[in-house]
Amino acid sequence: MLSQLSMAKSLRRSGHLQNRHVFSAFSDIDRANFVPPSLSPGPSPSSFSSSVYSIQPLPIGHGATISAPNIHALCIDQVSSRHDSLLLSSSSKILDVGSGSGYLSAVFSKLLADLSKNAKPEDSTGYVVALDHIPELIEQSKQNMIRQFHTIPSNIRFVCCDGRKGAPSEYVPSNGFDAIVVGAETEIPVIRVLLSQMNFKGRLIAPVITPHGTSMMLYHKESLPSGTSVEAEIGTTHEDIHAKFRSGKLSVKTMQDKLSTSRAREGVVQIGTQLHDGVISPFRVIQSIGIGVVFIPLTSREAQTSGSRIFSPVF
Repeated sequence: MLSQLSMAKSLRRSGHLQNRHVFSAFSDIDRANFVPPSLSPGPSPSSFSSSVYSIQPLPIGHGATISAPNIHALCIDQVSSRHDSLLLSSSSKILDVGSGSGYLSAVFSKLLADLSKNAKPEDSTGYVVALDHIPELIEQSKQNMIRQFHTIPSNIRFVCCDGRKGAPSEYVPSNGFDAIVVGAETEIPVIRVLLSQMNFKGRLIAPVITPHGTSMMLYHKESLPSGTSVEAEIGTTHEDIHAKFRSGKLSVKTMQDKLSTSRAREGVVQIGTQLHDGVISPFRVIQSIGIGVVFIPLTSREAQTSGSRIFSPVF
């Protein structure tokens, strides 16, 4: 019978969840606790709904969905680890924008709790800020946490607000968030707002609308040499090339010439930079969203609950 563990192992075989801490946290948080009861496993295998652990998003009400497990795994991987090295610690602060039923927030909560077991109390200050603009989903998330943990974890702060404006100031760490995950399709102006709440070692991942369609984009802040002019969609291909560019050893033209071979080698769709409030923010387009994968837009409550695909103004 399918289970959370078997799903996690399948995702690991496909290249996700390679870090043991990330794999453990993901395996421990049962997706069945974060979907409507009608989709959850019943008391016997005959009443089990296989859709809970299938690679597809599922409706959770109020015009929202819980993302497909592979999308969750992709997001967790990209902000939590790199080449099996953990980027987060027991003191990390994480922002989950469009937290929905709370699944991703629960995984991050468990990861921080696990890391705190071997950390000093003064270093175990990490927490997750879960944002959603639909009050009913916030309440549903709290109930889901109780289903999973039998309590609401002390390291999660639930906030009902418009995630397009970022976290309310009282929830933003003094040094900014270490990781930001956006669970809904968004636009560049919103990314600018969220980047302003992220620290210079942080990572932000979101499905972003670009001129070429919606892509999963991974952002990280970085200062480039003074006077450097880089257009969006022109950039580096992997870290050593990027380092050479920052030091002035590579021109934009040279980097462009390297794009095709490096893309093929790394499986990265595109890497480039965008200018946000005077700071160059390198990004990686790590996955183009194909036909059949649809994200709920990060929009107003009214537009979302009506099922509209139209983005409503926020600024």
